[in-house]
Amino acid sequence: MDVNTKKLKKNAFRVTKHRGLTASRIRVSGGFLEAKYLGMIQNIAETYGNGIVTITTRQGFELPGIKFEDMPKVNELLQPIIAGLDINQEIVGQGYTSSSPMICILRWRLLVVLMIAQR
Repeated sequence: MDVNTKKLKKNAFRVTKHRGLTASRIRVSGGFLEAKYLGMIQNIAETYGNGIVTITTRQGFELPGIKFEDMPKVNELLQPIIAGLDINQEIVGQGYTSSSPMICILRWRLLVVLMIAQR
């Protein structure tokens, strides 16, 4: 099976050791997200993945077991999550390509300010 690994990785998916399957990674800047996104992530994992969601060491989510041919549909379902988490995208609806450390820093600072204000 021919797979364009550069396109795969640029689309926030990763190569796995399982033939014909990939995993989608969802970056969560600063480890902060609204609870409403958890249900969306669960739906994608159960519908297109193997039903498992792992938390990465960088406080993101990984959805393993996605078939290559399901990537466009998964991208469509990921779009509200990507938009809600302010993840930078080159082309809307096509996943995301690179990390944005500035967004992570700004989100973290906002979270700290909100926590201090609640005290």
